[in-house]
Amino acid sequence: MDHWLEEAGKYYRLYAEDESYLIEINAEEARNRENKLGDWLNRDLRIPDLSRQGLTFLGARFVALEANPAVPGGARPAILLTYNVPGGRPLALCIVPYGQATQEARGTARHADMNQLYWISSGYGHVLQGWADEGLLRELAAEIELQLGDI
Repeated sequence: MDHWLEEAGKYYRLYAEDESYLIEINAEEARNRENKLGDWLNRDLRIPDLSRQGLTFLGARFVALEANPAVPGGARPAILLTYNVPGGRPLALCIVPYGQATQEARGTARHADMNQLYWISSGYGHVLQGWADEGLLRELAAEIELQLGDI
């Protein structure tokens, strides 16, 4: 768990240093290519709409997280979905296949100066991360879970 959260945090922090690196697929193209994004994760994917919470979807980025040394199998594919937070810095939702046999989990963590809220369900890990306060992350995570639904 710690390894996965650290890797997700490192990638996001690296890209967030220059906001022009946060996305490689703009919002419109990403919405038109949800199937392709889902294929990368081997799942159906609907990009969560967080506009009711005041966030704007900026776009997506493909990443490959370094595999946990304790788990064989090389890098794991992941998707970073990035959202603009009014009056703040963008935040990202990282989704990564975690293994069907993995127990469900939920919690919070810190990576450097960022907050992370994570949950594992239906074999996929999700980490919502950025410079937003934990209360906002909890509110957004609840909405994201509703929209993603069961896989």
